[in-house]
Amino acid sequence: MLDLLRRFVFFDDETVVWSKDYAPHPALAVETSDRLFNVRVVPDLLRVGAAPWVEALVVAIREDQEVEGPAPQDVFLLRTDGEALHLRDPGTVAALGALVVTGDLDPVAYAEVLASCQWPGGWFKQVVTDPAAWRGEHPPEADLPQVEAPQVQDTDDATRLTFFASRQTTEVVGGRPVLDVSRWTVRIPKTPHGAPAAWDCAAVADAVPLAPPW
Repeated sequence: MLDLLRRFVFFDDETVVWSKDYAPHPALAVETSDRLFNVRVVPDLLRVGAAPWVEALVVAIREDQEVEGPAPQDVFLLRTDGEALHLRDPGTVAALGALVVTGDLDPVAYAEVLASCQWPGGWFKQVVTDPAAWRGEHPPEADLPQVEAPQVQDTDDATRLTFFASRQTTEVVGGRPVLDVSRWTVRIPKTPHGAPAAWDCAAVADAVPLAPPW
């Protein structure tokens, strides 16, 4: 896990001051010359972790900052062939989309990677898979927008994925929970083989109150 930080996260001149391995748990605490990290394996973090070609999902969380909302984190996907993918890197996630075309990656699992790792901010982010259930998770007074379940369309030259996602944050003044909703459009070319995906994230609703006053 320390190698992942060295390869993808550390600054060029960043050095390790100390590290502690919390055996037998797959977790590691690392203090560097600049930052403090907690690194651990989180098997059920994302749906993609259940794919047969995925060995593990690893999260590195910053623990040296006091921030509003979740601490900054990096997510890594370790493949069974030994390759490590940094899911905060747009180019890496774009290349991952080719597996949707081949059938090796479920479209909803890919949507979740996009919403979780390519949409910054928020306490809790989710892809809307069941609009009725999603609406039922929030107060009936909340003025939530109309959303739809993920849709996949295949053409001769591309696979097109559209989905809605939500992101819970808090108001700067007052700390009331609010919800952002976005609509994502993803296009994954079928030719040439392995061509990267491209996506657009459009705001549907911003800061919808989830607590009174409405």
